[in-house]
Amino acid sequence: MRGELGLDESEELIAAGLHSEEGGFQAMRAILATTRGFTAVLASNDTSAIGAMRALAEAGRRVPEDVAVVGFDDQPGASANVPPLATISYPLAEAGRRAVEVL
Repeated sequence: MRGELGLDESEELIAAGLHSEEGGFQAMRAILATTRGFTAVLASNDTSAIGAMRALAEAGRRVPEDVAVVGFDDQPGASANVPPLATISYPLAEAGRRAVEVL
């Protein structure tokens, strides 16, 4: 599917952020060290996305001007970040209720 969308499927552009700010920071540093070009980052959660944004800033990359960054889980502090983090909202409480109903 990624290839059909014209996305680079290089494994060098994928790094585990371990769902933490420090993990996202280190993962982004590893990706930046490859010198592969990229214009967007999709993180597994907002915390790792914020770490990735910190690494991008350290490398002189501007968000969102140079690299778009998107997190996942819509943590309350995401919008307080500078710049505000774009995030995908997931209704965790509703998903939990539905899972219990299915069980």
